[in-house]
Amino acid sequence: MRRIAVVLGSTSDLSQCLSGLQLLKEAVGRGEIELVGDEIRISSIHRATEDTLNHLYGLHESDQPPDVIITGAGMVAALSGVADSYLRHELRNTGS
Repeated sequence: MRRIAVVLGSTSDLSQCLSGLQLLKEAVGRGEIELVGDEIRISSIHRATEDTLNHLYGLHESDQPPDVIITGAGMVAALSGVADSYLRHELRNTGS
């Protein structure tokens, strides 16, 4: 079963994410996925940088880390890029 964590940058992002969150809820109900922590975390990378990064590191370093971290953010969408850059642990050279 896939383990999924969801982090949104602000409560104002909920309205744009509702249809995707509903799909996740349905998948949880069918037993197809597990929502890590049974919650959607709201944490601004702009206003609470250290707390947000600590949460992301905590997810990544836990005994049972999520297979996927879904991030959603507003117009700047910095949360997704920061999460990717801080959690990426291996870069691969795909060139010849």
